[in-house]
Amino acid sequence: MDTLNAQTFLALLLVYVSDVDGSLNADELEYMRKEVGENALEEARRLCRHRSDYELIALLQQSKERYYPGPNGTAVLMRELNGYFVSDGVFSDWERAIAHNLQRVLD
Repeated sequence: MDTLNAQTFLALLLVYVSDVDGSLNADELEYMRKEVGENALEEARRLCRHRSDYELIALLQQSKERYYPGPNGTAVLMRELNGYFVSDGVFSDWERAIAHNLQRVLD
């Protein structure tokens, strides 16, 4: 298993979500850079390139409790994700579905 730090974990989650969403616009990219920094973002991209969705979800599940423990941690993490989703001024039904399903997976 990869050893992640908190910034890389959040970056990995944001990169994964942007891949699932199927689009990444300038506002969303800027949000990601502001929240996690360029180094964590590049590390997350590297991790995503070499793993299947199943492997990424397993890594996120394994790491979630370390950085965002319990129900309160999940709530904080979901606020982070929602911030990403609305960073372009639109929180689409598709993005809501992604957030809902990811919350279920990470709980």
